[in-house]
Amino acid sequence: AEEALKNLPEGILTLDEQLRVRWANHAAGVLLGYRESELEGLHANAIFPATSSRGGAAGFVAQNGRLTETARKRDGSSFMSRFH
Repeated sequence: AEEALKNLPEGILTLDEQLRVRWANHAAGVLLGYRESELEGLHANAIFPATSSRGGAAGFVAQNGRLTETARKRDGSSFMSRFH
């Protein structure tokens, strides 16, 4: 199953309870401008900066009922992302 996710063209991140990236596929790295290994351990606030303004991790979990969020690339540019 992980191999199938790894090769999908959509970027996929899995987060732990502290909202740190535990796994990222290649497409996520390309979209965000990181190598997969650089994403691992990165806090969600670094990728989804709006979560910081809504109370950090608590804001991300409690207030993000939306299916879209602004994602920030390594170079500082941003794009709208969807997540489930």
